[in-house]
Amino acid sequence: MDIRSGSTPDSLTNIIATTMARAADRSQLEANCALWIGTSSVMIVNGQLYPLHLAISKDWKIHYFSADMRDREDHRREEANFLADMASVLGGKAMAALQGLAAVLGLDYGGIDFGLNEAGEILLFEANATMVVEQPDGDPRWDYRRAAVERIQTAVRNLLLGRAGAISIPGPAAVNESAAGW
Repeated sequence: MDIRSGSTPDSLTNIIATTMARAADRSQLEANCALWIGTSSVMIVNGQLYPLHLAISKDWKIHYFSADMRDREDHRREEANFLADMASVLGGKAMAALQGLAAVLGLDYGGIDFGLNEAGEILLFEANATMVVEQPDGDPRWDYRRAAVERIQTAVRNLLLGRAGAISIPGPAAVNESAAGW
């Protein structure tokens, strides 16, 4: 199902309801999730998308803290690729859907949790204005995540300072195509 930039909150509600109705049966949800690579989190800051993390697990109900990331170097490499080049990892269809969702939400700050299937479509788990961006602990295995978190924190700081008139920032831009060109 497409999320287009002309969508309204009502149409977004219909998209979510339709997706949930299709997967109302847990066995159907588990069958659908067999196609998902994991759960990704993307932050929206001042109209831009920033990758936050990719959690990979055998369990269909994935949270970063319970995923297999700590003990799986291959999963951390996959996440590092996502953080370095979100647009290439997700593909055009998913990026367009995320951009459309960000536009419909219209938030200065927010987050989107989603899965990605083999067709490049997103399955929206949640989108809201209260997602937390946590700095990884001091373990060196998380060093690859620090730059992504710092980019988000810098964007939030610039947004707040700009809104307070302390610095000049451009107005909300179109949602970026390649995670700010990193």
